[in-house]
Amino acid sequence: PAGAIGHEDVPVEVHLGQCPACRDWLHRAQAVTRQARIAPAPNLDALVGQVLEAVDRVRNPLRIERKMLRVGLCLVALAQLAVAIPILVLGHDREAPLHVSHEMGSWDAAIALGLLLAARRPSRAAGMSALVGVGALLLGVTAALDLAAGRTSVMDEAPHLFCLAGWLLLHRLSVVHEAGLPGPLLADRIDD
Repeated sequence: PAGAIGHEDVPVEVHLGQCPACRDWLHRAQAVTRQARIAPAPNLDALVGQVLEAVDRVRNPLRIERKMLRVGLCLVALAQLAVAIPILVLGHDREAPLHVSHEMGSWDAAIALGLLLAARRPSRAAGMSALVGVGALLLGVTAALDLAAGRTSVMDEAPHLFCLAGWLLLHRLSVVHEAGLPGPLLADRIDD
């Protein structure tokens, strides 16, 4: 019919001016919209509490695991230092020349100190993981080649396992640390 809403020839404003039923409906719709916009927000304290409890249930095991990983890194670092210091200071590493022994001792001590740093500041674990991982891989390959050729013994190569253990702990610590961080909205990431 002429004058109905949606009819191409009659604008909505004209129809509302002529139709009391539609005008009444529009006023009621505007009142509902206004009431919804200015109504007080619902109390979400219970929901917030439930969310915080759920987050704590997820993060608590991560905190425990992170502390265990940090202790493990300290132990591996101390063992690595125990091996590195005599080589670094005394320059004694089987048949290796003094200069090579000092370099190996320096490398082993640097790895140990890096592991201690990552244990102290878990945010550093991810950055160190690649370097220590490549070092562990190369030590493993050269140890296997030297063992296969009979140039060394298992006991001589066993200290390289500290580098491997350090890398495994670093990698896991970086994963656990990242999983336990606050969301991306918080720019400052704090080590604990």
